[in-house]
Amino acid sequence: MDDEQWAADKVAAGTPEAMARMTLTTFQAAREGRLAGVHHLPAGLLGREPRSAADQIAYDGRR
Repeated sequence: MDDEQWAADKVAAGTPEAMARMTLTTFQAAREGRLAGVHHLPAGLLGREPRSAADQIAYDGRR
């Protein structure tokens, strides 16, 4: 399904168009790899390297 059809389906199901389009931009960014980058700032703020989502889930499971 293309992006426009996805957004149209969400609007038809009752999602406000602005919300559907905002959500779509997040999906587009993920598909294009724009959410995969790593920045040095979190390590400086945390005082350690940040954990991945998978590491965090595994860590929480050990508590």
